[in-house]
Amino acid sequence: MAEHLPFVVTVSPIRALAIIPFERHPDVIYRAFELQYLDGLPYGKGYRIVAYRNDHTVDVYDNETLAFQENEAFSIVENGLHRHVQVPVANIRFENREGCRIIAFSFTDIQHRMIRVSIRETTKRKTTPLNLLAPVGYGARAPAYLPAFFLYDFDFIRKGKTIVDCWIDGWKLIPDTLPVPVNLQARYFIRYSQRCAMLEFARTDLPLEWEPQLQGLTFRHETTEYLYDENHALRQIATDTGAGRVLIDFQPAFDCNRNGTGKFEILPAGEMGTIRGSYEVQRTADRISVRLAPDGGWISRPKSMVQRLILQKRSAFCTWCKNYEYTAVIDLCQKQMTAEWKNKQKTEGWTDVQDSCDRLFANSKGYGG
Repeated sequence: MAEHLPFVVTVSPIRALAIIPFERHPDVIYRAFELQYLDGLPYGKGYRIVAYRNDHTVDVYDNETLAFQENEAFSIVENGLHRHVQVPVANIRFENREGCRIIAFSFTDIQHRMIRVSIRETTKRKTTPLNLLAPVGYGARAPAYLPAFFLYDFDFIRKGKTIVDCWIDGWKLIPDTLPVPVNLQARYFIRYSQRCAMLEFARTDLPLEWEPQLQGLTFRHETTEYLYDENHALRQIATDTGAGRVLIDFQPAFDCNRNGTGKFEILPAGEMGTIRGSYEVQRTADRISVRLAPDGGWISRPKSMVQRLILQKRSAFCTWCKNYEYTAVIDLCQKQMTAEWKNKQKTEGWTDVQDSCDRLFANSKGYGG
């Protein structure tokens, strides 16, 4: 009886990010910028800027310190990639100085426009961050994996005494704001996390060794271990994300050699909560059919009244992944596998998530930690 690997798990090298949206006062091309810090193969170390276009595609600007990946795909973006280029990015700062965040960068875009962003908090008042599963794949039309993007100590930039100096080719950029205070402090919708972990679950865009060569009852690929039981069924996946270890447990163990159903949980490190889902296997003499869906959503672990309101079970943050479904067919005669993810979400991703966040904050009345 053979072991099978019905899906593969990889880890993104994104270690930190900050998102600066200006959707309510958009540029003629862009509506938001995202600063990412990457550390890992195949990029090395350095910064990337994702520029969100008004047509719901993205332009991606890699700093020259990164190893440029010419054919990189961006499938979790709603309408995909527009342009991916490498440019000098200057004046980069992304740091915490005595409890205040500093976010800064400047570069020239593909239209030869100078873009300059500088945001500096100066308040001495405390803020209480939260842990968040980012809805980065909310509006993706053709996702190649489930993006389980865990943002630790996620927070919003405070408005009080913050210096905002952002320009696009001489046009002053006005960042979006939240409608009411958080922790009794007015906030921009500028959000950030300086400790990120993105699990790319069940990749469909990579070749799959569906009959893995085990060492004992373990198959190892890069930083990920696939752990099997004595019946050749996959019981757990464990991987190191750079921000802690993530476990994926299957109950009962995922057995491709017989018909069955079960549950799975994605368990990140720390107080991040859990993604829950279900799976089904159908086996015939010449094929194996697999269905897998995170239909239990994300079960968050809020620490305060405000966080419970933001991360309530019906919020976009906790429910967006329920719309994802993975299907795969293994042809045992041809020894070939086909797989795909579908996102059944029908609404526009970015705006709905932002509006959902606004409504939840409005309901919170700004109280709590």
